[in-house]
Amino acid sequence: MIYLFQNPSNWGIFLLQKFRSNIVSRITGNCATHAYGRTNSIETATADYGSLPSTYKNILTRLNQGDYLIQNPIFRTLIKIHFPLPIYKQFKD
Repeated sequence: MIYLFQNPSNWGIFLLQKFRSNIVSRITGNCATHAYGRTNSIETATADYGSLPSTYKNILTRLNQGDYLIQNPIFRTLIKIHFPLPIYKQFKD
């Protein structure tokens, strides 16, 4: 499986992991888009988050459920997106 991630072709690959520090650096090096969810300050202090300014590291520790920061080279800054609650949870009394 690691061979597939290290040698990408025209395939779209979606990888989920609880912490970025648990992903092999050769895999994250081949990724152009990164999605960051809420995490703790211990995780943001690792070298994997070294490219993020301290402002965004602080934001990562305070994100709400369903909020993510997306990083891609075509954007000048990180973009905050929000996934809404499932429809069956939105209209509960």
